[in-house]
Amino acid sequence: MKLATFGIIIVVLIILLVIIKIIRNEGYEDTINVNNIAHDKFDTKYKKKFNSVGSALVATNNIGVIGEKTKGVFGNLVYTMDESGRPVQEIDDPYPLEKGKNDLLLTIDKCEKVTSTECSIFDNPEFSKQCGLCLEIGTNSANKKAVGGLVISEKDKNYARDSTRGLAIPDYEPTIGSCPAKRFVTTKDECIRVTNQMNCAKNNTFNSPDGCSLCYADGSYSVVDPRGQPDLIQGTGTIYLIGSGRLTFTESGYGNSTLIKLTNTPRIIPLAGPEYNTIQMNLQPEPEAKPFDNFYTYKVGDLVIHNNNVYEMIEYIGAAGYAPDGARKASFSKVSSFETYIPEPPPFVGGYITGDTAGGKFTMDLFRIVIKDNITGRRPRVQKMVKLNDEDISMMTPGFNSKKMNLIVRSPFTFIDQYSQEATNCTGSPFVTSPESAKQLGSDPCYTRDSEPGKYSVECLENLFLNNSCSDKGSGYPTTPTKSGELLFDKKGNARSLADISDFIYEKAVIAATGLDPTGKSLSFRDWSENSVFCTGQAITSPCDIAARDTGPLTSDCLAYLWDNQGENKKTGATYGLMSFARSMFDNGKKNRFCTRSGILSPRNLDNKDNESAMKYWKKMGGVDAVKNAMSQLHLDANSSLIPEDKKYNTIVQCYGVVPNPRATLVSKYASDTTIEVLPKPVVICPPSGIKYTKLGEFKLGFIDTQPCWNINKPEFSSDGWIFISNRNDWRKITDGQRNETWAHIQLTAKDMNGNNVINAVKPISNSLNIPERISQQPPPYINYLIKHKTKNSSVILNKCGYIIDIQCRQGAIVGMYMGNNWSTQYKETQGSYVVDMISDMVGVPLMGPDDVYELYFAVTTDTCIPDPETPVRPTPPPARYGVGWNL
Repeated sequence: MKLATFGIIIVVLIILLVIIKIIRNEGYEDTINVNNIAHDKFDTKYKKKFNSVGSALVATNNIGVIGEKTKGVFGNLVYTMDESGRPVQEIDDPYPLEKGKNDLLLTIDKCEKVTSTECSIFDNPEFSKQCGLCLEIGTNSANKKAVGGLVISEKDKNYARDSTRGLAIPDYEPTIGSCPAKRFVTTKDECIRVTNQMNCAKNNTFNSPDGCSLCYADGSYSVVDPRGQPDLIQGTGTIYLIGSGRLTFTESGYGNSTLIKLTNTPRIIPLAGPEYNTIQMNLQPEPEAKPFDNFYTYKVGDLVIHNNNVYEMIEYIGAAGYAPDGARKASFSKVSSFETYIPEPPPFVGGYITGDTAGGKFTMDLFRIVIKDNITGRRPRVQKMVKLNDEDISMMTPGFNSKKMNLIVRSPFTFIDQYSQEATNCTGSPFVTSPESAKQLGSDPCYTRDSEPGKYSVECLENLFLNNSCSDKGSGYPTTPTKSGELLFDKKGNARSLADISDFIYEKAVIAATGLDPTGKSLSFRDWSENSVFCTGQAITSPCDIAARDTGPLTSDCLAYLWDNQGENKKTGATYGLMSFARSMFDNGKKNRFCTRSGILSPRNLDNKDNESAMKYWKKMGGVDAVKNAMSQLHLDANSSLIPEDKKYNTIVQCYGVVPNPRATLVSKYASDTTIEVLPKPVVICPPSGIKYTKLGEFKLGFIDTQPCWNINKPEFSSDGWIFISNRNDWRKITDGQRNETWAHIQLTAKDMNGNNVINAVKPISNSLNIPERISQQPPPYINYLIKHKTKNSSVILNKCGYIIDIQCRQGAIVGMYMGNNWSTQYKETQGSYVVDMISDMVGVPLMGPDDVYELYFAVTTDTCIPDPETPVRPTPPPARYGVGWNL
């Protein structure tokens, strides 16, 4: 026992020594070297990389361009001692640098050097190991549009593969950069599959490339190629049949015929043949029950009336004279007595074809895939629609004066593994893999019987135009014979194939979306606009007319265009809503005071080079409208007379780059003439609270008893200038008729009776002081609102609120503090109490007469004031003098 205990102690001590050793060496591999060589190497490496010069070279992707040593550029003269102790002069190397780029940067360069989408690049093992290929326009490590190689780590590859089910290609994401979904591949096989899918979707034609097939549900094209995927094809469907009569089912090339007695119980027949294989369904009526004939040789299925019973022959005898109850009675089966026998109804057949897709079960009425009835030479007659497993099916019956049908059927579908990559491209239906099937279905107007180069229908051309990302607003949309001819024939008069037409339209769509030709070269505005008008109907008038116009991120050219206000009086529109002009004594005319390129948020500097930090800032804002609004607000804040100069320092620097010196104070030596009227100044009052209130506007009180955006649509509130309250007699209950909580709401129209927008008046102040729409746990200041009758003693104060929220529908809302911040014991009505009442200082009651007008004031709670002294009485004018010399 003691020996075992001693052994355990020894093991524990060894483990502790190993842990201490690791900790003392900070996790570096060189644990033997007591001088910590590994640590020193690590320290030296990162001093080279992240000193002032090294960091700048990393940021600009210029590592190694000036070598490892910087003595000649940054060296300083220093004194040291030689071995004998004598002072000597040396030049130090204050910024040692890395010799070249690190592994990651080298990998990025290696991957992004590939700018093509050729799948053969994966034959290079180094590229295949560390890189993937983006097959559509994405962004590289510099956030620029690009196709080709991007870095992907082994970890990111494995994560995507582990998250993929079935035969689907993993949805990889590059480790650095971005690529559209399902367009980033990491192997040659994946690249070939996705490239084929893209070419197929673009060409909109069968077997271009091999396996290019039509998705029946949406008319799109994608590849269905079982090569390398033996389990991809799951068949051509299963047929469910019901009806009356006897049906012989034959699938060409697949076994003997099957005789089926049709009933209301569905018969299930899995199809064995390929798509568009011929199926024959020969329908015969049920035999009529006839009296036994001793001289007739009966066949299997014949019905015989004998001795007041009805029998069915179930085994062929091959000779006449055998009665159902005689020596060969085992060859007959009794159906019923003659009295209870019910004859079978006239023959009919109905059903559907079905199969599994990625989106669930797909079904189609069997009538849709019947080519014709060989008895009549036409499609079968449909008597009525009936239900089968909750599906509507056609009840097909023989033609006039006929009791038989010989239906020719072809399945136009191919069902594939519902968990495959291909299935995700057609989730709602099977594929149509041959032109013959498409013609049969009529699902693609490009495959009608007369379709050929030069003769495609207008509907076919319209589909091609829309499927290649153009719109029906484009000037090239085939609405006239001339426009159709431009698609059907090239400039030399040669008829285009479907693939040629698709290529022609797609090229223009790419130019319209990017402004780049197929080689990646930027086009002039004129050429870009011509292609855009052809494809979308939209003329390109600015660099902001791009596909991402509404959502962003915007291009550098577009951001500079907006900042410089170049959209004014054009389709894009002015960036700055506040018109700001000034005159100079050194030049003629007015100069605009919009934000300039000196501002630190200008997308481009004065030298017309991109300001990268500003570009990143604006690209996060979204589309054109969002960026314009943000730039306009910046300009508004920088020029606001309501924001103190010291408070808008940052906005001035961001907009203009230079902050003006404080304005000189002018001391006038003259007293103003009180008889001269000056421009109106803001109305300011100082109630007993000592807080300075500024008038916003004038309103009437309106009653609200429903949702705000419904209430305002009442005829009596069609004009502006309303504050809505929900109690006509008690100020304390005006928020919802019950509570006095600071988180309650007061609604009002955005504009007062004189058309002044009160929301816009408060917002700049709240922005400058970081006051939100409602107060949470934050220090002052807050905003109070005073609703005061112009002539009568009726008023109320709303405490600790935020800015007026724009709730659309012509209205704003004043909202108080969050509930949790205004409850002394959280959410306990019986014990709790409000810390702050939203409504206080009630005077009188609400007055809602037609002549009762209220003034709305607001105050920042930290902005105190001293009431002005009473207005002095104007001095009595001197007496008029008359007489000679005084009456001039």
